Amino acid sequence: MYTQLSELLSQSATATAAEWHGALAGGVVRGARASLDHWLSLCFGSHWREQLVDETLARERLAEIENDIKGQLLRDQMEFVPALPSDEAALAERTQALADWCSGFLHGFGLAFDSTQSLDTEIRQMLGDLAEISKAEIGDPLVDESHEIAYTELTEYVRVTVQSIFEALSPERESRGELH
Repeated sequence: MYTQLSELLSQSATATAAEWHGALAGGVVRGARASLDHWLSLCFGSHWREQLVDETLARERLAEIENDIKGQLLRDQMEFVPALPSDEAALAERTQALADWCSGFLHGFGLAFDSTQSLDTEIRQMLGDLAEISKAEIGDPLVDESHEIAYTELTEYVRVTVQSIFEALSPERESRGELH
């Protein structure tokens, strides 16, 4: 999915494919109630269309991705996977994409947040963890197996955390008549 999303973005895109996917996921998890066009304008500014290679194809694909995210989270089979580069990509690239994904997720989640509702402590802690992961980088130029293991563990933590937040907010979405 990461490669497909990357192919939709123009060279002048200000956000990465991981950020786009993260923002869509954040909105789904929080229960954004805007149209896809409006949502993308909120997340990426009024000129979001200029960041795409083919707007028509991108709209179709972004709607499919949003539906895929909803389906993965709703099936409750822990199927959700953030869109990140394949394992063949350099660890530094994958780490940056994971950080970008978390940043996008927090942005999307925050934009969909209703300030009249509070989040319980556990959700706030998980969001704080995602905020820390959004700062991830490879500090050591010598990458070894321990770095790969750490990346794999962080990616799994993000995956499970997003599913957990989605499930924890399910009663709230149900009370608003949204997906559950």
